[in-house]
Amino acid sequence: MLTWPFVVAILGTCSWAAPAHAYNPPVDTAGPLTVRIEGPEELTQTGVPLPVRVVVENRQDERIEGTLEIRVIDRWQAQPAGPVPFSVDPRRAASQEFQVLAGEGTYSAHYPIHAYARFESGGTQLTAHPILILETKLPPLARAPLAIAWAPLDVPEDGELALWRLVVHRSVVAVFGEEAKTMPVGWQGAEARSRGSVGIGS
Repeated sequence: MLTWPFVVAILGTCSWAAPAHAYNPPVDTAGPLTVRIEGPEELTQTGVPLPVRVVVENRQDERIEGTLEIRVIDRWQAQPAGPVPFSVDPRRAASQEFQVLAGEGTYSAHYPIHAYARFESGGTQLTAHPILILETKLPPLARAPLAIAWAPLDVPEDGELALWRLVVHRSVVAVFGEEAKTMPVGWQGAEARSRGSVGIGS
C-alpha cells in the first residue's frame, strides 16, 4: 500500500508532501507552431541565474511572427521580464534565450516555468503555452533559535487575542508510521524531509 507523508501544524495549519510525480513534457502546439522549453529540471541554489531556451518550430509554408514571454511565480524572476519578438521562417525552427532566478526564501518544491508564444495565423490570434516543471532542492534556511518560553498567555476578561500574531506557537510534523516531531517554539519555514511548510500570518 502506498502511504503519503503529511505535515500537521497546530492552529489549523496543514500541508501535505507527496512523492515526485511525472509531469507532461514542456511542449505545446497552437496551429502551425510548436513551442518547447529547454531548461534544467533541478535547482540547488538560490540567487543564481539559470539559462532557459524557448524553441519555436514553424510547420507551415509561411513565416510566423509574434512574441515570446517567460513567466514565473512567487520569489522567482525571469529575464527578459516581458515579451520579446520572434520570427521563424517556413518549415524552420528558431530559439530565444531567457534566464530564470529563484529568489531568497524560495522553498524546496516544484515550480512552474511558463512560456507564452503569441502569434497570428490565418487571421486568428493563437497562443502556445508550454510549462516546464523545475524541482528545487535547497538547504533549510538558517534561522537563529528564538528564546521563547512555551507558556500560557493571559487574555483579559471579555478580551480578544489574535492567535496569528503570536510568536508563541508550535508546529508538529507527523509522518505516517513514524513518531511525531515537535518543532521549536515559534518555528516557521520548510521542514527538510517532508517539505511541508508553515507560515503564520503570511
